[in-house]
Amino acid sequence: MDSGAPQLNGGRILVVDDEATMRRLLEKLLRLEGYDVALASSGEQALQEVFARGADTVLLDMRLPGMSGLDVCRNIRSHPRGYTRRSCSSRR
Repeated sequence: MDSGAPQLNGGRILVVDDEATMRRLLEKLLRLEGYDVALASSGEQALQEVFARGADTVLLDMRLPGMSGLDVCRNIRSHPRGYTRRSCSSRR
């Protein structure tokens, strides 16, 4: 997967999606590229993971049960621990 973008090999990526198949697919692809991958199936679980263990990048599904991906991103950015440098990406 050489996109010309700089690689963060060894970086930690949190994949947040309520579809198990999508989580497993992204996990497999990202691990092949050398990333440490964490998974979450809900917005609440994603926030717990980020605040407990951190993440360099968060890939968010926008349509999550309960809390939307946008709400998760806002929560991460507004956290007092200063997660403003974290990346929040989404897929529709």
